[in-house]
This record gives sequence, structure tokens and C-alpha cells, in this order.
Amino acid sequence: MKLLDKLIKWFFNNEPNEKNIDWKETALVFSEENIHLRKELKYWKQAYSDQKKINEINEEKKKW
Repeated sequence: MKLLDKLIKWFFNNEPNEKNIDWKETALVFSEENIHLRKELKYWKQAYSDQKKINEINEEKKKW
């Protein structure tokens, strides 16, 4: 029984000391990153759409 107690004590003493207990802070960081990525995606979608329209207009001009 002493061996089991020693193993249990060793196992729990060797856990990493730093744990991120503040889940709200972590959630906030991920939320802000998500918002940033959504804005960036929106920008690039708009830029792609604009370029596509410009290319269509240029193709129409070449036909004339």
C-alpha cells in the first residue's frame, strides 16, 4: 500500500505547475482572433469580387 501511495504522490506532484484556469480569458482571446479572421476573410472576398467584376468589364471592352 505504501508503494501505491508513493506512486500516487509522485504522479500528482509531477503535474505541470502552470494551468490555465481562467477559461474566460482564453475564450476572449479566441473570440477576438475569430473576429479578426472573419473581417480579413470579408475583405478578401470583397477584393476578389471587385477584381472579378473589373475583369468582366475589361473582357466586354475587348469585344468591342
